[in-house]
Amino acid sequence: MRVPRELISSARLSRNYNEKSMVSVADGRLAVAVSSQTNVVVELAVPVTVVRPLGRRAEVSVIRFFADEPGAALNALRSTRPENEPVTG
Repeated sequence: MRVPRELISSARLSRNYNEKSMVSVADGRLAVAVSSQTNVVVELAVPVTVVRPLGRRAEVSVIRFFADEPGAALNALRSTRPENEPVTG
C-alpha cells in the first residue's frame, strides 16, 4: 500500500499489544500487526481506499502498523525531503 506523503497529517509512536489479527479494518482504521502488535500510527488528512487480503475494499483514515525500528519509521514519515532528492551527509 502506498500513501502520498501530502495525505499524512500526523505520525506517532503508540504501542498496542492486543491486535486480533494480522490485517484488520474497523471504524476507518487499518491495522497491520506482527505478533498482535502495532507501534506506529499514521493519521491521514483524507480517507484512502485500501484493498484487504481477500479483495474487499475499505476506506481508512488511520493506519496502525508494526515497525522493527519505529523511530526510523517515524523519522521517514515526518521527513519533508522530497522522495527523489538524494540524502547527503
